[in-house]
Parts: sequence; C-alpha cells; structure tokens
Amino acid sequence: EAIHLWLRLAGEPGGLPGDSAAALGPPASGWSADALAEARAVAANPRLAPLFRPEAAGRRGLSEVPVLHRVAGGAPGAADGVETRVYGVIDRLLIGDDTVDIIDYKSNGIATDEQARRLADRYRPQLAAYRDAIAALFPGRNVRAHLLFTHLRDEAGGQGRLYEI
Repeated sequence: EAIHLWLRLAGEPGGLPGDSAAALGPPASGWSADALAEARAVAANPRLAPLFRPEAAGRRGLSEVPVLHRVAGGAPGAADGVETRVYGVIDRLLIGDDTVDIIDYKSNGIATDEQARRLADRYRPQLAAYRDAIAALFPGRNVRAHLLFTHLRDEAGGQGRLYEI
C-alpha cells in the first residue's frame, strides 16, 4: 500500500521526497499524491517524531522487519500441542536499551475512536504474536506493540494516532 511505502521512507535517511511531485514520475508509476500528503502529515506530527527519528532518543529504527517465530506445542497460542509458526512483517521496530516498540501502520479510513478500538481488537492477536517473537529476540527488554492509525488525529490535533495494544 502506498502509505506504507511513504512512511517507510519517512524513517530513512533523506526522508520523504520534496514538494516536486514531478520528480516522482506519473502517478501510474505506483505512488499516490494523497498517500504522500498523509504520510507527510503523520511524519510532521511532533508527537510521532520519535517513530521516524528515533536516533534523537538514542534508539534505532527499522522498517519492514520480517518475523518468523516458532511457538512450541503446549505453549499459549499453540493448538493441541502442535508447534505453530508465526510469520509477519513489522512495519516499524524501534530498539532502545531497555525497550523495543512494534508499530503497525493502519491506513483504514476510520473516523472515530470507537472504530479504532474495534479494529485494535481485531489486530490484538497478531500484535501479541509479534510481541512474543520480539521478546524472544530481546530478552529482558520491555516490548510494547502499537497501532498507528494514519487517518485519525491525536489529542493535540496532529495527523496520526498511536494506540498501545
């Protein structure tokens, strides 16, 4: 999805492209002006700056992190003693000395907090699996999972609302 691409670029050196849309080529090349505008607004939100510039807080940020985690038979989440494998791609991972934060972007066109809560409930098992996988990689660190709803505004009116799951 276009917004995911733009948000990935927002967290990389060089960030998002400048205002010259002509440099991006025609919209048919896969980019979306609306998605770029939304990503710019989210990345410009001061409350979300640590997601896209974690170095300022002494953290490391990674985008599109593949995760493969094996859940042993008999463990919570494993069915009838059968080993389960969880595979996914984490949109953004922020690694600090004591904490690791998982960020999953949601660009659904939701308009209310109630819609966000219902959607969060739907993604809770996925994020729990990601949290377990990352906790195994970073023992002793506090691992948190979040949904970033790009369409919603935060309490201060900035674009993008972050929900901890």
